[in-house]
Amino acid sequence: MNKEIINHGPGLKNIESVANQIRSTQSLHIVMFADLLIRYIEITLKRNDLSRLQSIALHNLVLNGGSLTPTELAKAMFRSKHSMTKIIDSLEERGLAVRNGNQKDRRSTHIQITLNGLKYVKQDIQKGDIWMQEATDTLSSTEKEFLAQISDQLFKKITEIINGMPLNNKID
Repeated sequence: MNKEIINHGPGLKNIESVANQIRSTQSLHIVMFADLLIRYIEITLKRNDLSRLQSIALHNLVLNGGSLTPTELAKAMFRSKHSMTKIIDSLEERGLAVRNGNQKDRRSTHIQITLNGLKYVKQDIQKGDIWMQEATDTLSSTEKEFLAQISDQLFKKITEIINGMPLNNKID
């Protein structure tokens, strides 16, 4: 049966040719690395019982003074406002964030980090340093600094690209 599939398919020689192209393509290496890195982060964060997006939401709250509107948080995370509801609900259920209404404008709600949320972020920073050290222990200190610089440059450039995209092209 395998011979039938190979005989009717593109052929082993064609498959090997495309496989060699894949192996030499930088973009695929980056995509595969990004996917692996995301998976590593998700596995690591599951030890803390939070998703990657929940953790990022908490970090964004801290980086922005402890409070953001759902719209601001969605923008900081490159997500739609609608997709933030589940994340915010889960953070509230865990006592890591609360929704606070604005006294001046009742239509406006702010998401505020709680003391437990801040405690989680502090612990997450320490744990993040440990798992990052584990993941990069084959790199020299100079290579780690270079990786941090490159990551920062790519973050800024990709942020610029995403912010320039029409809203309907952004994925939740």
